[in-house]
Amino acid sequence: MTSRLASSPNPMRTRGSIRFALLAEAPVTLAVFDVAGRRVATLIDREVMAAGPHEAVFNAEALRSGVYFARLEFDSQRATEKILLVR
Repeated sequence: MTSRLASSPNPMRTRGSIRFALLAEAPVTLAVFDVAGRRVATLIDREVMAAGPHEAVFNAEALRSGVYFARLEFDSQRATEKILLVR
């Protein structure tokens, strides 16, 4: 139901964007997790979004350097993208 989840730039320093596309209208949650599985940011929270391309801004200024994972949930599906944060 989605094209590939993509973040840019990757690696990122303090701010980036996460892009995805939906083939049909769906409720969407987009969150970022650290390697321990803790949610560190919620970019979209159960928002009904139309079919088509979408982009969310990820402000990582308060986070430490490291590996993070963006997880997109829509209907009963999930997509994950690894994000490298470097300072």
